Amino acid sequence: MKRHFLLLAVLILFISPCPAQSVIFTRTITPHGKVTFSSRLKSLLFGRKKSRQTPFSVVLLKNGNIVMTDIENESVVLLDKTGTIIRTIKKIGKVPFGSPVGICLDKYENVYVSDSARMGIIKFNASLKKGQLFAAVPNSRLCGMAWIKNRLYCADAVRHLVRCFDISGKQIFSFGKRGTDTGEFNFPIDIAAANGQLYVLDALNFRVQIFTPSGKFLGTFGGNGTGGGDFSKPKAIAVNRLGYVLVSDVSFDNIQVFDAGGRFLYVLGRRGSGPGQFWMPSGIAYGSATTFLVADTYNHRIQQFEIKGIGK
Repeated sequence: MKRHFLLLAVLILFISPCPAQSVIFTRTITPHGKVTFSSRLKSLLFGRKKSRQTPFSVVLLKNGNIVMTDIENESVVLLDKTGTIIRTIKKIGKVPFGSPVGICLDKYENVYVSDSARMGIIKFNASLKKGQLFAAVPNSRLCGMAWIKNRLYCADAVRHLVRCFDISGKQIFSFGKRGTDTGEFNFPIDIAAANGQLYVLDALNFRVQIFTPSGKFLGTFGGNGTGGGDFSKPKAIAVNRLGYVLVSDVSFDNIQVFDAGGRFLYVLGRRGSGPGQFWMPSGIAYGSATTFLVADTYNHRIQQFEIKGIGK
C-alpha cells in the first residue's frame, strides 16, 4: 500500500486539482566546511577527514544565510548561501546541547532553539555570536516553535500540550492535554503560524489542529492512512501568509500541500536521493510566500523549492 501511495504521489504532483500551480526544485544546499590552504594541506598530509551534518530543522535569514539544528552532531549551525559553515555552536557557556531540535525566528531575526534533552529554549542573535537561556522547562520535551506577535508558542510532546511564553521567556499559559478530542493532543511535534492562527501538528492523532493565539480550537484536517491528505508519521509543518500548508511525513518521505482550509492539493517527492526526493524530511521553513526549504535529514542536505502560480 505504501509503495502504491508513493507512486501515486509522483502522479498527483502533475495532475494537481490546481493545474496553474507547480512546485519547482531550485537547488540543493549541502553543509560543508570552508576550503582553505590549511584544510587542503591537512587533507593532503593526513587524508580527508569524513564529516557530515544532519539537518533537522531549518530557517532562512533575510540575508540568505541559513540556520539549522544538527541532531547527529548535537549542534546549531550557521551556513552561508552556498552551504559553507560560518559558525557551529555546541554549547551555551559550559553546558553542551543535549538534543537541539526545533528552531524559529522572531521579527528581529533572533534565533530560538528548543533543546528537547536539556528541557529549555535558547535564544541567539542572527549571527549566533550571542546565546543565552530563554526559558527553562523541567519535565518537558520541547519540539517545534512559532511566534505570533510578541508570544512564542512551543509544542511539548511529552506533556501533550502547547506552551506560550512572553518576550522575556516567562510562560504565560498552556493549552491542551492528552486525548483524541478536538483541542487535545497525542505527541504534538511541531507548530506553524500565519495570519494570526496556530497550526499544531498533532503527530500520533495523525492530524493538524488550528487554534487562535489564545488556544481556542478553530478546525482540524488529516487522518491516519495512506491516501492523499492522510498521515502516517508526520514530522514537520510550515504555513505561509497565503495559507498554503506544508506537512512532511517521514514514513512516506514526502511533503503534502494543503490550502488554508485544510483541503489536500498535491504531494511533493518520494524516497530517494535525487533532486526533489527525500530521506526523512524533518524540517520545513518558508523563506518567502513562495519559497521554502526542506531539511532532508538522512540525505545530509537542505533542498530549496519554489511554488509557482500562487501569487506573491
